Amino acid sequence: MACLFLAAPRGPSPSSNANLSSSGAHVLIHLKLPSALHDRMIHDLERPHAHAYERVGFLFVKKGTLDSGNLLLLAAEYQTVRDENYIDDPYVGAKINSAAIRSAMERAMICGYGIIHIHLHNENYSSAFSKTDRIQFDKLIHSFHNIGGDAVHGAAVISGSRFTAFVLLRKNDPPVQVSRMTIVGHHITDYIQERSMPWAMTGTAVKAS
Repeated sequence: MACLFLAAPRGPSPSSNANLSSSGAHVLIHLKLPSALHDRMIHDLERPHAHAYERVGFLFVKKGTLDSGNLLLLAAEYQTVRDENYIDDPYVGAKINSAAIRSAMERAMICGYGIIHIHLHNENYSSAFSKTDRIQFDKLIHSFHNIGGDAVHGAAVISGSRFTAFVLLRKNDPPVQVSRMTIVGHHITDYIQERSMPWAMTGTAVKAS
């Protein structure tokens, strides 16, 4: 599969994180998904699995910088996790093996993508990260940065019309909350942002946009 190359948005060059605040303190982050990709992703995540309570997937994003200097993440691809790559573990909603993670990291490295680990919560519940989510993301998202380059990696949860997402601008930075997620098609639809604790478990001060 060929990589998707997107036209750079107008504004400062997105080729480096050098112009972004090292703490993310003043950066607003906007995640945009084409409606067709979004619908395909939701359909995949809603499919039942033989033993996993929920599904997870990987959203690949390209980084741009808006005229305001804030960060734009443009969704380029979505990668499903194959059924055989789920580990049967009754104590968590979904657990995937190293093959699934390695596959996502290889794709991101080839194409220069950032990786957003994504899953759904029941729409009757909050999109805020659960304790299990935070523990797992603390390990996983930092490992994505081992790919190298200046891509932005993170995690997101969708619950009905609400979302929670955090990203790492750099491997050793505190997580920054994504402030806006928009579905772009014939109509533009915004998810409702929910505040949440991020995955950082070290007591580091976290900047939420």
